[in-house]
Amino acid sequence: MDRPLQDATVKAITWGLGFQDFNNDGVQDLYVAAGALLPTFDQPNQLFVNTPLHTFLDLSAPGHAADSGVGHGVAFADFDRDGLVDMYVVNVDGSIDGPSNPIMYRNVTATARHWLEVKLVGTSSVRDACGARVVLTNARGITQARWVMCGSSLGGGDDTTLHFGGTGTGRFTLDIDWPSGGHQVLQRRGLDRVLTVTES
Repeated sequence: MDRPLQDATVKAITWGLGFQDFNNDGVQDLYVAAGALLPTFDQPNQLFVNTPLHTFLDLSAPGHAADSGVGHGVAFADFDRDGLVDMYVVNVDGSIDGPSNPIMYRNVTATARHWLEVKLVGTSSVRDACGARVVLTNARGITQARWVMCGSSLGGGDDTTLHFGGTGTGRFTLDIDWPSGGHQVLQRRGLDRVLTVTES
């Protein structure tokens, strides 16, 4: 990506970031909402896509996610429930030449990989299940872990629905640790959907 005013000697400022699987390949990518304290310095947002070799590719510019506004927050959610994580970036007034209004980025990545989204509903725990951990194990024995985070960026928070990409096919197991201390294990079929789990 072209960052003409950034080099190794310049301290970067970030206001919010998140690891999300934007392309449903089973490994999490990284998005960083960046914006200097003063709008006279252009510090574009950054998108780093993880690879099967666990290295990151800077796809900020080709991914069209590097707006030149002064970003001061970001929240993630699959807002249209199509199995792809979208993001809402909050910019502040005074950007150099970019937008100063919030931007909803709809993820339109072309992928045929399967996914699952898990919505936890607490009973003994708080209803949003803040702090819960969910481990998904697919039919090939590959595991992924997610935590319910309530509040994740400056002045904002992600959707509490957990997203798992690259889930393979067939049966899967969910291993849930609830904030109340309860433990729940479920075996299910049927991917590419939102699964609601109520604390037992």
